[in-house]
Amino acid sequence: MSDIKPPSGIGWTALLTAYCRSVESERPDRLFSDPLGAVFASGATETSTPDAERPRLGPANGDHTTGMWHFYCTYIAMRTPFYDQRLTHAVASGCRQVVLLAAGLDSRAYRLDLPDDTTVFELDQDAVLDYKQRVLDREQAQASCRRVPIAVDLREEWTGPLLAAGFDPKKATVWIVEGLLMYLSDSDCSQLSKTVGSLSAPGSRLVTEYYSRQPRVEDMRSGSKDEQEQASWALAMEQFDTGPTSSPATWLADHRWELTGLTHVAAETHRWNRPLPAELDQSDIVLWLLEGEFKAT
Repeated sequence: MSDIKPPSGIGWTALLTAYCRSVESERPDRLFSDPLGAVFASGATETSTPDAERPRLGPANGDHTTGMWHFYCTYIAMRTPFYDQRLTHAVASGCRQVVLLAAGLDSRAYRLDLPDDTTVFELDQDAVLDYKQRVLDREQAQASCRRVPIAVDLREEWTGPLLAAGFDPKKATVWIVEGLLMYLSDSDCSQLSKTVGSLSAPGSRLVTEYYSRQPRVEDMRSGSKDEQEQASWALAMEQFDTGPTSSPATWLADHRWELTGLTHVAAETHRWNRPLPAELDQSDIVLWLLEGEFKAT
């Protein structure tokens, strides 16, 4: 057994996301390919293992049939191409700085074939980045561009470490804020947007997602009686906060960002002709996917 121990606590969600990406990558009609997803999700094993042998990780089952697992996999499968496409488009347009806030086990520096003069700054907790680096080293993975991991707690001051790592606020930047805002209060989200704006040159992009309202326990519509599945949803509910409480266009405009792209997970699920999980088939809650461009005053 390996001494590479997976992160616990909030880092567990990073493992779950990697697991979902590995499942999508195995589909014949996959929307993206993330070979490292299976490696990260295999946990503390020496090598990548077949799906049924990976850690269960709450709702994750080898047969992928449970309601909540369908929700998680659909959510990750729909949001990942949204981020991928906007990142690659921004880089093609000349952006050469990418910042991943709460990077988790993101592998875009490896799988998107970014130009070698691109720098990807990955900010997350030390335990998550340490696990990630150990796995990458074991797999001898090679990024297509320069990757700079920065161990920080985003609840504390993080701009200093980012600047010290070589980030240049005078250059246009792609900010990827994936799977984060739902864990923050409305005021914290506003502060984050303001901070990101203070570090952004005109033409910078912000790509993120959030719920139109705070999810509740009763939003689990799949009716599962599976204890691990219920515990997974309960854990998510404990971590969730309000996120932004205004519309995407208003929230972005409040801090000099102009809305340039907007959809939601249910719409993307319909677009790709995938079955819609019960948790997403609700008129009163929307899982927004949005992009904004920073404008000069």
